[in-house]
Amino acid sequence: MFNGGRPILAFLEPAAIVATLGLAFLLRKDRRALWLTVAAGIALWLAFPLVFFWLVAPANEVFLTAAAGSTPADWMEMRARWETGHSIRFLLQFGTLSVLVLSLMLDMRKV
Repeated sequence: MFNGGRPILAFLEPAAIVATLGLAFLLRKDRRALWLTVAAGIALWLAFPLVFFWLVAPANEVFLTAAAGSTPADWMEMRARWETGHSIRFLLQFGTLSVLVLSLMLDMRKV
């Protein structure tokens, strides 16, 4: 979601990383849950900022700075970069969700 070229909810991804690592701290007594949650935090860190600023942001910048009605000369490369970046981010974020759900399910088996 953008407002004049500026992301509106950009704080959510860094907040998710901090929250996941905070959860890891709270789960520090349960070794398995701790490591699953740390793995989830690392996956989120890879998705944002690493993959975002490596692949997605440069493509965004090219398209945002292009003159209205014109297409950048390397638009196909930039589009492929943008799509690849978002695909990698999706896989990392889906993996994070999966690992956190697995951790929760393993913890529920103890009850």
